[in-house]
Formats: sequence, C-alpha cells, structure tokens
Amino acid sequence: MLREYQLTNFKAFAGPETIPIRPITLIYGPNSSGKSSVLQSLLLLKQTLQEAENPETLLLPKGNLVNLGGYREFIHRHDVSKSFSFKVVFDVGKQGKPNPLENLLREKLIQAPLLGLQVAFSYDKQTSNVVFSSVELFLEDESYPVVIYKPEKQEVLEIERAGSREIILKVDNINYDYNFWKAWFDIYGSKIAKNALAEVNSHLKQKNSRASQLQSKKKKEQLEKLEKEITELIQLKKRFDNYKFKEAIEDFSKAYQHPFIICRNFLPVTSDGLLVEKLPDPEIRYLFQDHRRHWLPDVLGVTLQACSMFRRFLESLIYIGPLRDYPERLYILSGNSSQQVGKSGKMVSDILFRNPELLKQVNEQLERFGLEYELKVASYTNKETSELSDVFALRLVDKYTHVNVSLLDVGFGISQVLPIIVQSMLSRNTTLLIEQPEIHIHPRLQAELGSLLAECIKPPLNNQFIIETHSEHLMLRLQKLIRKGELKPEDVSVIYVDRGAEGSKCLHLRLDEEGDFIDEWPGGFFEEDFNEIFQ
Repeated sequence: MLREYQLTNFKAFAGPETIPIRPITLIYGPNSSGKSSVLQSLLLLKQTLQEAENPETLLLPKGNLVNLGGYREFIHRHDVSKSFSFKVVFDVGKQGKPNPLENLLREKLIQAPLLGLQVAFSYDKQTSNVVFSSVELFLEDESYPVVIYKPEKQEVLEIERAGSREIILKVDNINYDYNFWKAWFDIYGSKIAKNALAEVNSHLKQKNSRASQLQSKKKKEQLEKLEKEITELIQLKKRFDNYKFKEAIEDFSKAYQHPFIICRNFLPVTSDGLLVEKLPDPEIRYLFQDHRRHWLPDVLGVTLQACSMFRRFLESLIYIGPLRDYPERLYILSGNSSQQVGKSGKMVSDILFRNPELLKQVNEQLERFGLEYELKVASYTNKETSELSDVFALRLVDKYTHVNVSLLDVGFGISQVLPIIVQSMLSRNTTLLIEQPEIHIHPRLQAELGSLLAECIKPPLNNQFIIETHSEHLMLRLQKLIRKGELKPEDVSVIYVDRGAEGSKCLHLRLDEEGDFIDEWPGGFFEEDFNEIFQ
C-alpha cells in the first residue's frame, strides 16, 4: 500500500512536498492551488509506462491520460534548470503479496517494513531531452537513501544489448550509516570471518606444502611466486582473525564498485548482479566463496523489487476524471473485457452488461444512497434471427411507480456517480484516483460517497482512494464514521493545498479519535455558508 508521496519542482509545487497517503486520502484547496497536480504527476508516470513505445523514453507528458505539454511546461516556474523528482514510500507489510523485505525483516536487519524509491530527472538543453539525475532507495522511515544510483559522469550511459539500446545507472554511493548494515555485521560478521579464515588457512597449508616441494627441487622462480601468494594469505589471515565492521565496510565498497542497473523508461528492471569472478580482491573472493547468501544485504535486489512494486502499482492504478460521459439511450457491446470504467466512465455499460453479480451490488449501493431506482440492463433481440443482439440499454425502474426510464430521463447526478460506484465495487487491492466525485451530486449523496469509500477500503475489497474534491459533506460523513468507530483516524488523510509566494504547500490536517480536526483549517475554506448567513 502506498504510504507516502513526495513531489519536487512539479507545476505549482517547489517542494519537496510530502503527502501522507492513507486508505482514504482527500485533497482540498482553492481553485488553481495545485491540488490536481498531485494526481497529474501520478498519471504522468502511469502514462509513460503504459503508452511510451520507446523504452528509452523517461517521461511521456502528452498522452491519453494527461497532457502536460513538455518538461518546460510542467517544471516549477518553467525553469528547465530545475530537477523534477518524485518519491514513493510503500508499506510492504500490508501488500498481501510477496514481501521484498521479507529476508531483511526475518533476519531483523530492519525494524519497519517501509520501502521507498526516489527518482530525479533533469533537462539537457543541448539535446532537449529529459535525462536521469539519480535513483535512490530508502528503507524503514529514514530520510536519507541507503543507496544512490547515477549515470556515469552525470550522463546517461547507453550500451548495446541484443540489438537494442539500454539506459544503465551505476552505484554512486552507499550509506553505511544505515542501522541494518551494522545489524547485519552483528549477526553474520564473526561467522563469515571465521569461515573465510578457515578457507585461508586451508589454502595457506596447501601452499606451504607446495613451497616445501619446490624448495627441495630448487625451482627458484616458481618458489618466489608462491612465496608472494603465501605472504598475501598471511595478511588475509591477520585481517580475518581480527575482522571488524570497519573492514566489512571496506569490503562492501569494493564489492559494489562494479554492479549497474538497467532501466526501462524511468524504472530499473534488472542488474548485472554481484559475481565472484568479477571481484579482483582476494579477500572479497574468500568471503564470497561459500557464503554468498549472507555476505551482503542485497540492496540491488531490493532496489529492483521496489521498482517492480511501483511498476505494478502504476499499472493497476485507476483514474476517473472530473467529467463523466453523458448517458446514452442505447449502447452497443464493444467486446472490450476491461475491468476499468475508464477515465470518463464510458465502459460502465459494458461492465454491467457482463457482470450481473456486480449489477446486484451496485443496486444495493443505490438503495443505500437513498435513490429510489433499480438499475437494469435491457437486452434487445434481433427480430429476424430471434437472437440477442449487441444492442442494449441501461434502464432505471422507479420503485414507487415501477415506471421504466432511461438514464437520460432522470437527474444527471446518477450517471455521474455510477462510474465511481461501479469501479469502487469492482476493484480489489487497487488505488483509485478520482477527481471531483461530487460534481452534479446532491449534498446527501456526497455524504453517502463517504460511506461507500469506508466500505471499499475494507476486506474483501481493500482498495485505496486518492480524491481531489471540494465536498464538505464527504468530509463530514468520514468524520461521523470515525466518531462511530467505523473508521480509524489513521484510515483518513486530509490534505489542504494552499498557494503562496514560494509555491503551493501541502498541509496535513490530522483527525482525532472523535473525528475532530487537531489542526485548524486555513481561513476562508468551508466558511462560505457562515459568511452568507451572518455577514
């Protein structure tokens, strides 16, 4: 589950602006404050992975999900000398899937199952291209990275592999102040040094025996070479006999001089690994000899798993825009088996046609919303063949009069809220981005949306919502559910985006156990009713 999102130099945000993400995240703020930019930045990343035909494309700002122009348009204050970056932090303990930190957790090398990834970009004015600045890996809740990858000499290094050009980044820095390095050494350092020492002693014994044979045969040249090797082994014996964390750090550094990671778009996808034969230093080879599994905490592997996790997150991310499609009297089955209603909700009809059980669940929600209609799918038959055609309609049956009407013949609000209800009930373990769900919806229905969200973040759905909204009624319902104990304060994150001279800021407004705000709302928001009545 996404736990935190950070933006730097994106549109109105100078940043770094950190946004705590919870099962329900509501983003408020005045018009043009920049609140939509949070969602747009995620759509930019999803769009790049989804639509970029060239794996060398780092960012694709113009596409079907969002049109941001180019780097100059979306970078803060149009200053192309600035670097754009994003950071994501996942709570991998709540993934419900294989945990990339499982080994490090099991071995108690880290305390909290938080995994972070930050990717930074810059702009090359000579080529007019976006280039990598860095990729950084974070563990636990530390604010500094455990490892940093950068292009060699601050340029993107491209290699030829299987006829295609690939972007590669090399390890630039490893932060050995991270607690888990010392924790690893405390658990495994003495054992590995002991086994390496035994290996050295065995080789030393063999070489001493061989030296005696050469000496007796008076083979001076071979003996000199062997004695040099024996001297090296004696030095290693002294090193491993008194192996400390300082020496371990030196060996870490030597081992990590060579690996690089290969990228597709803005995410690493594989690496060359750490192979013994690539390591020239004899002490490293001895340490690796029989204990590769325990020798190094696999930060390369965890980096790639973090990237894979983020890639899956973006691929499954679902976006519902602020303007949903106008309903139609008749629909033609498209043949598309998508499980997403789409940006404008246009696939709602197909999904309901194919999924009678979902239709039943949606009708249950409509009843909870207090809408006195039952939604039905009306299929049409071909008169000539007596077979069902691909033409069908979505109809509403009035529960009082039993009159059967088209969605077009009732209030516009039902057609606007329907895609949100359908997608929320259809999705499993998915993050939904929704802009202005309250458009064309009565205040009472806006409040009922809060109950829908509260239901859909729980098992078996386990969804997560990031919503840009102006609705006070939605917020009031969530506060009520917290007060009644049906939600916890930590289930909801309320963000207020406010714009100032230094750019937009994200204020986190906390809730207590009673659903009341611990932090005050900025002046002027939600005060319109009071001002109209009393001023």
